[in-house]
Amino acid sequence: MVNLFGEDPEFKFDVGFQSEDLQLEQQQVSENKLETKVRKQFFRYTRKIEADIETITAMIQNLGHDEELLVMSCAFDSPSVVLGYRDRIRRIYVGTWAITPAGIAALQTLGETAADIYVLLDKTHSYKWIFQSGAYKLLQGKVHFKFTANHSKFMAIDLGDGEFLNVTGSMNLSNNPRWENMRINRSQEEFEFLKNFVETVGGDIL
Repeated sequence: MVNLFGEDPEFKFDVGFQSEDLQLEQQQVSENKLETKVRKQFFRYTRKIEADIETITAMIQNLGHDEELLVMSCAFDSPSVVLGYRDRIRRIYVGTWAITPAGIAALQTLGETAADIYVLLDKTHSYKWIFQSGAYKLLQGKVHFKFTANHSKFMAIDLGDGEFLNVTGSMNLSNNPRWENMRINRSQEEFEFLKNFVETVGGDIL
């Protein structure tokens, strides 16, 4: 006979066990949903990603080291910049307020080339989500994460052989149909500035 006031220790244990089991089940459901979305990125958006990469590389290929592009666009997504240069990227430093399945898919792909990936995320927006959704598990071992009160958006990329690529602006690491502003250059000085910011800003490191 169980005491309904919860004084029986076995009764308390059973309730706690069921609750923990349910939490683990819900966590697994969230992780499975995100993993499915990430896998679908390349299958559903293959043509768009290819068009993005073509547009981006065409814009950048003739950009001089002392030149800068100012872009307003709703035509391509920032993860496609990563995908467009994935075979050349040695190190990348990303600052973003948010990351979506498109960004996760791009970083997963980049992680296969053994590039060093550093991502600065917003602590107030992304800290709980990245664990609850399963995003951290998908990227664990491939990405160095740091969390702080961050709203800056940038990618600082070391392409090797003394070549650098920096993209700063309003775009998160996501697919986004809204208009976004971007500033693109090949400055090593700016790469070092953004790199040092990610490495030295206070925050929680994972």
